[in-house]
This record gives sequence, C-alpha cells and structure tokens, in this order.
Amino acid sequence: MNLNVQNHLVIRPYPSRYEALWRLPDNQLVVLRPIKREDELRWLDMFHQLSEDSIRYRFFHIIKEPPHEMRVRYCNIDYDREIAIVAEVRARISTIGALVNEYGWKKALYVTLFEICFAILIGGVAYRLL
Repeated sequence: MNLNVQNHLVIRPYPSRYEALWRLPDNQLVVLRPIKREDELRWLDMFHQLSEDSIRYRFFHIIKEPPHEMRVRYCNIDYDREIAIVAEVRARISTIGALVNEYGWKKALYVTLFEICFAILIGGVAYRLL
C-alpha cells in the first residue's frame, strides 16, 4: 500500500516550531502560536469583542452568535493546507492571522481578525504574524 497517496488526508501534529514570544512597548508579553482545537471558547470570546464593522468586513455579513460548526472550522485546522497564528495577551486571543493554501502554495490567502484596540495599541501585528 502506498501511504504517500493518503498523506494529504492526515491531520498534521501541532507545529510547536511556530511558537514565539514578543514583548510590547509597555512590556506586556505576547504569545504567538498556532491555533489549537481547544481554543474554541477563546476564539468565541475574541469574536464577542469585535465591532459589527470588523465582523462585517471579515465575514461579509453580521453574525451575532457564531454556530459551533463555524467555531470548529476556524479552530480545528489541519496545519498542512492552512495555518492560523494567534496572538495571546494575558491568556486572551487578541489577533488571529491565517494563511490558507488554495493554489498549491504558489499562491495563498492571508486573512486577519483582530480586536481594534489591540491593533491600535501596537503597530505591525500583521507583520509579526507573517
């Protein structure tokens, strides 16, 4: 049996090599790390902090309460065709940057979702997530 044929179907292990620490100008520590499936409630907490405009710009319509299936889709990723890096400040997700492979890694889609107060507090968060 040729296992290489099915390699693309396997969920990759958590890529801890992408974990990093970053210190803000006010000396707060930011943890940059790949999102985990256990982050669903933290993702939801961050979602509830977003403005209606932020939600509309990211999801193209207003969502009051994202369904469980949507939260799972954003938190339970395969790390092979996509990766989402979260920025945690004081154990809260404040920013998410996702890179999604839709074109065989010749081209990819990069999207961010962040609390506006966090984005104003520090410049260059998207650069750090890249």
